[in-house]
Amino acid sequence: MSVIESTTVAEPDGLRPPTKDAWSWWRAALAGNPLAFGTLAPQQGYFRFRPYQRERGAPAAMWFADGAWIALVDGQAHADPALVWRWCHKHPITEALYHAVLDGAPWPDEIAATEAAPTAGHNSAQPEAVALDEIAAADKAFADWLAKVGGTILTEEHDQTAKGYDARLVKLRQDAEAARVEEKDVHLRAGQAVDAKWKPVKTAALAAETKISDAVTGYRKERKRLADQAAKIEREARDAERQAQAAAKAAAEAEGKPFLPPAMPTAQRSSPKPTGLRKVEMAVVDDPVALATHLAKAGNAELLTLMQAIALRMLKSGAAVPGARLETDFRA
Repeated sequence: MSVIESTTVAEPDGLRPPTKDAWSWWRAALAGNPLAFGTLAPQQGYFRFRPYQRERGAPAAMWFADGAWIALVDGQAHADPALVWRWCHKHPITEALYHAVLDGAPWPDEIAATEAAPTAGHNSAQPEAVALDEIAAADKAFADWLAKVGGTILTEEHDQTAKGYDARLVKLRQDAEAARVEEKDVHLRAGQAVDAKWKPVKTAALAAETKISDAVTGYRKERKRLADQAAKIEREARDAERQAQAAAKAAAEAEGKPFLPPAMPTAQRSSPKPTGLRKVEMAVVDDPVALATHLAKAGNAELLTLMQAIALRMLKSGAAVPGARLETDFRA
């Protein structure tokens, strides 16, 4: 059924006649003008009617004539133009594409998925090599198409085509990830079985080692205390000897006599004996608020990342978080 032969349906509540230049919105939308998509009023044009993203959608046309809105979906008059507008206004298409799909041609994103398929034959039967060939084919197909349209996405039709190439690559990546997980799972289960078999041995050895460590730690700490005390006494003796020598030298110089230091010091330095203890350093946080404030003022990146993660969880749960807010961004 052509546009001229279509059936006119009554204007639903809320639908208003278009402006004088009835096709201006559609042309702006085709050109990718983001302001066009903010309108709630129906506009004349050609569209892709797609209530659900998983469906391929159907070509649709809307225009105002004889005091009523006319809506066609897949060449057939639709009884609810308001519903058609709701599910098609974000997907404007060219008139040529409308007629092409109406005649049985695929959508641009469907063409992209077909073009992105690799040529027949692979140099290797290995699944990872096949996946690389498929990804390379999809990448080249997109690059060739982008060069063909001038290197820049400028229209809604371009965007839909690029979306098709992206969908192809996403599927290839997901399929490859599923194959990787499946192949690795065999080895993972085997490794887990080996770990489970030897875990009791490791656990028993660690428990025995802990008993020995607990038994000797008290003795070794006392031995270290006595060694530290002996070293302190030795240091004090050397300090006293140096002071005595300094005083004797000063007295000899005051009397004009030569000063002869003793040939051997009375206190000899001894080598420290091993204690058998390991030195373990740990931070004791007495004031968490003061520490967090200090790190925040210093711009500590680790603290900021951790605080952002905690704040995001709290904000998404609906909690009020002083000093933080929830922002929404959009990314391709």
